[in-house]
Amino acid sequence: MRIESRPLRWLTTQAVRDASQRRLVPAVLVISVLSLFMMDSCTSCNANVVVQGEPQTMDLSSLAGLFTFGLLAIWSIALAGLLASDHLREIFEDGSATLWLARPISRPTLALGRLLGSLIVSLGAALLLCGGASFFLSIRGGLPLLPAIWATLSVLLSCVTMAALAMMASLFLPRLVAVLMVFGGVGLMAVLNLAAAAGRPLAGLYYVLHQFGPPILSAVMAALSPWWTTGPVEIPLWDVALRSISWALGSLVLLLIVFDQIELSRLEAR
Repeated sequence: MRIESRPLRWLTTQAVRDASQRRLVPAVLVISVLSLFMMDSCTSCNANVVVQGEPQTMDLSSLAGLFTFGLLAIWSIALAGLLASDHLREIFEDGSATLWLARPISRPTLALGRLLGSLIVSLGAALLLCGGASFFLSIRGGLPLLPAIWATLSVLLSCVTMAALAMMASLFLPRLVAVLMVFGGVGLMAVLNLAAAAGRPLAGLYYVLHQFGPPILSAVMAALSPWWTTGPVEIPLWDVALRSISWALGSLVLLLIVFDQIELSRLEAR
């Protein structure tokens, strides 16, 4: 595989421009800003409970922090896959890919440039969401900031994984099917990770997916374990960290290899 640095910069710049012009991007920005405003009102949650006839105040900031950060992580990862799902295929549909490859530019350079362009937009949104959540949860909720930083890094790795897998799937599947696979895959892995963290036994294919698949929520919960130490199952941080890195690098390399070998005429004909 050959990657040319100068064409890669050109391709990435063009890909960022194309991604930022998607109709989805303004909606994402609005949702991100609204989420940060809502964060201000739910990061200092307390509940009044009665224990043995005595009123007690229970701090719910850690629970609210885990729930909020988990939802933002799932949304950020799904967004990365959604933006990348047709970002490579669309340049074959409008004919610009033929012009790029005629320069000549290697196929891996073209695929990597389109992936980086979509990732710059989606990772920016993920940093805005998770970074803003980390700030409010630390300042208003009194939770330690370092676990949130590690959790944000795990979200960024999962975004790379999902974007690369979605872009590769778009080479073989119609656009709607690729989008449904993104949301279905993210949702399924999140549910399996959450069920395992809650102590629910998993068997068969579900166990294999949870144990060896991308740890979408497992990595977040492992990083945020100092926020909530009463979970029934302890999640090994280094195990999920290595798995997150392996999935991100493996998905990226697999995309470049597959695109380098695929028959381009089948993309132009669709």
